[in-house]
Amino acid sequence: MRKNWTIGSVFGPNDESGLQQGTATSADQVLIYNTTTGLYDTYYYSNGGFFGVGWRKQGAGSANQVNVKIDPDEGVIVKR
Repeated sequence: MRKNWTIGSVFGPNDESGLQQGTATSADQVLIYNTTTGLYDTYYYSNGGFFGVGWRKQGAGSANQVNVKIDPDEGVIVKR
């Protein structure tokens, strides 16, 4: 048994991976396949502004997404 990976454990809780930070439209995007909806959920690292600093999900406001788990059967795409 292994602990699930999360956005924070893969890319760093403070974006230590070095992805481009910004807004939902200017930052690098991490797309995680949602097996329930059959679509990708889009995450990005916000560097401030209206939604504050940290991992955010597009369309989910300022909720911290650092602990969103990445299941083994979910595809992940990093979009620059």
